[in-house]
Order: sequence, then C-alpha cells, then structure tokens
Amino acid sequence: MKSQTLFVASTALIGGAGSLAAFLYTPLRFALGVALGVFFAVGNLLLLGRIVPTVMAPSPLEEAPPERKRFWGFVAVFKFLAMMLVVSFALRTGTVDALGIAIGTFALPAGLAISALL
Repeated sequence: MKSQTLFVASTALIGGAGSLAAFLYTPLRFALGVALGVFFAVGNLLLLGRIVPTVMAPSPLEEAPPERKRFWGFVAVFKFLAMMLVVSFALRTGTVDALGIAIGTFALPAGLAISALL
C-alpha cells in the first residue's frame, strides 16, 4: 500500500501547479477560488488520513479507545461544517468564484490518480 505522504504530496503539487496557473492566467476572484479548493482538498486528505483509521479500525484488536473515536468523530463533523461555512461565506460575499473552487478541489482525485501510477 502506498504511503499517505505520497498521496498528500502529489495532491499538493497538482494543486499548487493549478493555483499558480490560475493566479497567472485568470482573474483574481477565480484564482482565489482555485486556491481555496486546493486548500480544502489537501486539508480533507490530511484529516481523513487520521479520522478513518481511528474511527473504522479493521479489527477489534486494533480499535482505538472510545475517547479517541469520539474526538476524531467530532473533528470529522466540525471539519465538514467549517468547510460549508467558509465556502458559503466566500460565495455570498463574492470573494471567490464557485467554478474556481470546483476546479481547485479536483486536485484531490487528480493527485490520487497520479500517485497511484507512481
């Protein structure tokens, strides 16, 4: 199995390249959306790498204590709500472009696909 570090690094590199291209060739509002989408893609990947193994242990012998499961479950819910609030606020104020966020978030599947080929 590939390392989580490889997945995160490839997602960050793809996202960084996409953000740089967006800042060079698109309006600022669109480029900020791309950067925000990349931030969410990399952040989600990092946090899910911690949440999933803790909350969904493969066997009873590897289970985390209930306190850790509750903590990481709370982090998962908070992460989702925080992301929705930030995106909602950014779109309502007109700070970022919605298509830019979608394109920036695409760094996650693109980074995972590229790292799977390495």
